[in-house]
Amino acid sequence: MVKRGGIVKRPPRQAGRATINNVQARKPKVQQVKQAKQQATKTQAGVGGGSGRHTLLLIQDLADKRSRSWSDYASLPQALDAFVSLYENQLRTLNPQAKQLSYTVQDLHVYVDSLFDLSAMVLDPSTKQYQPRGKDFLKAQMLQRLKSSAV
Repeated sequence: MVKRGGIVKRPPRQAGRATINNVQARKPKVQQVKQAKQQATKTQAGVGGGSGRHTLLLIQDLADKRSRSWSDYASLPQALDAFVSLYENQLRTLNPQAKQLSYTVQDLHVYVDSLFDLSAMVLDPSTKQYQPRGKDFLKAQMLQRLKSSAV
């Protein structure tokens, strides 16, 4: 605040502060986001097996907590595909001379077991809560996914 001749002048409002004008300007956007979420929930509820459910994939390579990472996906199959892609990228890094990668589901399971922690949080639209899923669930889902893509 600046004092000039007995009058206190306040500095202009900063861009990040809420004013009546920018709050009203954000209302339609907030309503659009709410409608999109409601539509997504309706779509997810109609899809069985968790295929359309938002999923958080949590990976910890080592016992060191700094090796933790997470990523989010629109569905469980997308999360599984991303994890398999991560595994394939690691194989390419370890075998740069290989022109073609080949691995078995058993190799993938050994990789999953070698991780300090691997889990997923899968959204249940009926309760609007995330269900924790561990390595065994993810290995079974990966096997099922790879079988269906091989056919």
